[in-house]
Amino acid sequence: SIRGQIVDCGSPNGIEDRGSGYNPAHGPVSARHPCVEHPARPEREPAFGSLQSEICNPKSAIQEFLMETVGFIGLGVMGRPMAKHILAKGYQVIVFNRSRPAVDELVGAGALAGTSPADVAARATVVITMVPDTPDVEAVVSGPAGILESLTPGSVVIDMSSISPVATKALAASVAAKGSTMLDAPVSGGEIGAINGTLSIMIGGAPDAVARVRPILECMGNPERIVHVGAEPGSGQI
Repeated sequence: SIRGQIVDCGSPNGIEDRGSGYNPAHGPVSARHPCVEHPARPEREPAFGSLQSEICNPKSAIQEFLMETVGFIGLGVMGRPMAKHILAKGYQVIVFNRSRPAVDELVGAGALAGTSPADVAARATVVITMVPDTPDVEAVVSGPAGILESLTPGSVVIDMSSISPVATKALAASVAAKGSTMLDAPVSGGEIGAINGTLSIMIGGAPDAVARVRPILECMGNPERIVHVGAEPGSGQI
């Protein structure tokens, strides 16, 4: 690729042959030709990952490396440290909890506050729920001001609670009807695993959605213990 911008310095083709490098439009060019502007290399790679320091098409590169916006609902003894790990990895995180102190703690760490599960779903591309039991998940997903009220098509909902696989299948069907995907991803490892980011995570749901959110799951769990159990909704709960 051509580094920098080619400018006309009076030669017939706007550049002259100095014997190294190659310009597809004009032929070989010097890697340090005086008519080529050579931007300085950054001292380290950008924070969003292995983005090359010299970009030929900035727009497509930004789109490719754009991070998900993560919604996190349920900031109890497990959810609070899990959400903090995602935040620490540079993701924008929008949080909601029934009691306000946990929300304030996360906002103090850099998160944004959501006013309801519906508000979180409207602003996030990936929505995680971590609540105590089946009725709680059902209320958060399909109840009043729930996730389904404003879920954007193409989003992924990840329920990391331990609930009924039958209820999981029904909720996954409702999410699918909104043009999105639901994964069930219950965890083991307890509060210590949540604090240390070493949880084991068992996942049920579509493989492409699993691949999409795996970097987020790896913020919270041991990568070697993040297991895709099966493609059927509820597989992770069995």
